[in-house]
Amino acid sequence: MLVARHFVVWALLSWAAAAWAQQGGDYQAQILYAYQTEDTNSLANLSQDLTARVKEDGNDASLRYHLAHAQYRRGLLAGTPRAHEAETAFADCIDQLKPVLSQDVKSVEALVLQSACYAGLADHRKFESVLLRSRSDERLNAALNSVAETLSVPSPAEMPIPEVSFQQDLLDYSQPVPQPSPVVPPRPGWHD
Repeated sequence: MLVARHFVVWALLSWAAAAWAQQGGDYQAQILYAYQTEDTNSLANLSQDLTARVKEDGNDASLRYHLAHAQYRRGLLAGTPRAHEAETAFADCIDQLKPVLSQDVKSVEALVLQSACYAGLADHRKFESVLLRSRSDERLNAALNSVAETLSVPSPAEMPIPEVSFQQDLLDYSQPVPQPSPVVPPRPGWHD
């Protein structure tokens, strides 16, 4: 179950990254590149730049999302060796996404990222881990429900019941089917 949950989170995060690529795709690319190359200095610089831009324009949801994403990646890179730094990064990620979600409660990208941040924070705060994991699951379920609504998949009660019709089979299976007689090739040396 845990593997499937992580698979869904990663799949939705990659989908979310593609969805936000049009708005601030340059930041997205820089964050992903710094993470892939494990360049913590570039990620820290990006976070500082985004923090300054968020302070200038606090209502820009895409800037807050990119800042939260940078903090999430910083938390992943910090990991267990720098647990306090990772814990701070995950907590900041969650805090940055709160205004984004207050503007758009059904933002799939923000819900999935916040779910991942809660899960990351749960790894570092052992006493609160049950609560944090339940919040992570709530955000992930909300994102999945939002995607289902977007795709407008009807509920099972609303789905049409297919009509089934039977046609009489015209073959009579009780009669034996004639089999072709085997062709025996003539033996060498026999002539008629």
